[in-house]
Amino acid sequence: MRISKDLFVAGIIVLLASVIIGDIVLGNNNYKISLSPSQHLNTELTVSQSIALEVQSPADLNVKGGAVYTVGQNFVVVPTSTVVSLDVQPSINGTVVGIYKLNDSLYAVFGAILLGAILVFSSIVIAVYAELRSH
Repeated sequence: MRISKDLFVAGIIVLLASVIIGDIVLGNNNYKISLSPSQHLNTELTVSQSIALEVQSPADLNVKGGAVYTVGQNFVVVPTSTVVSLDVQPSINGTVVGIYKLNDSLYAVFGAILLGAILVFSSIVIAVYAELRSH
């Protein structure tokens, strides 16, 4: 039972710490581009290395270049090359396209979140097993 409690506490600490660190990492992007096109914009963005980019836009946006994932109204692009194509149709209310470079250390945060979840799940399984075994 003691192991279960220790694993649970460790899992919660790892989860909270990784979420806080992830928030700090995302809050301190070291690269940002803002575009405010008044008309249709079709451009290519060349980056110095193959990195993950987050593209935020309320407009009709078409992003090409590598693996593109949609998260809400945002796109996360993992380019397979250093060129990302943006095709922006401005909306009536105006358009601002924000492009953020996601830090490489962000990927370590996902591993820490997964580790915390595994610790919490393991503690629950051990507690249930100990309870069933005692009966």
